[in-house]
Amino acid sequence: MFSLRPHYSVLAAALVASLGLSACGGGSGISLPGALNGKSASTIAKLAMKAGDNASSVHQVITSDVSYTLGRQYGDATHSEGVEYDYQNTMGDPAYGRALVVDGQTFVNDSATMITTQFGIEDYSAANQWLKVPTSDVNYASVHDGVLLPSVVAAVFPLGTLKIVGVQTFDGHKVVALKGSPNPAQTGAKGYQIVYVSTSKPYLPYGSKGRIDYNGQVSTFKTVFSHWNEKVTLTVPAKSSSISKTKIG
Repeated sequence: MFSLRPHYSVLAAALVASLGLSACGGGSGISLPGALNGKSASTIAKLAMKAGDNASSVHQVITSDVSYTLGRQYGDATHSEGVEYDYQNTMGDPAYGRALVVDGQTFVNDSATMITTQFGIEDYSAANQWLKVPTSDVNYASVHDGVLLPSVVAAVFPLGTLKIVGVQTFDGHKVVALKGSPNPAQTGAKGYQIVYVSTSKPYLPYGSKGRIDYNGQVSTFKTVFSHWNEKVTLTVPAKSSSISKTKIG
């Protein structure tokens, strides 16, 4: 299943290596605006990743459709703090979740169904309350890293050799569409992912969309970025308990 809270910390490093090997697009014959004309797909992707990483903050909205499950995720991310709100609905069975990194602390607050979906454990007593996730907890990296700006930005970039699709409009912006393999990679999966890069400096990525076919299960997803470099104000929950006191930790 396509997860709304993937772990991108290792993936981000692999993505940089992937972009370094991708050279397709320089001779595509597609005319691009301004200084982007004549540049390869991998070069444009590197410019976009750098622009995204150099930003102070971003707002994201992700929508997905995985067989019988509809998902929506939105939130704000900076380099040191971030928040995600997750919603999934499987044939009328809703699941809700929140992940929060603020003031050097990491928290989750999930419904019972979301706990099972995200952690693979049933623990009704841990549902619908803020749980603090210490750095020593096995779930820390997946919760903490996934809501911060570097991971959020890295997730929209396809893997493998990239190809310039052309100049398009995405969420009202003039963009260059770059196509590659789905991110994150899944063994045996087929599909594609497209990242949309602004045609104007600093060449920010405005989002992506894609499709994955895995064992007969089709997943579609779309990410939209907006509100770059705006102030993000988050607060520590007034009350929380340790995740280590639950079955999750």
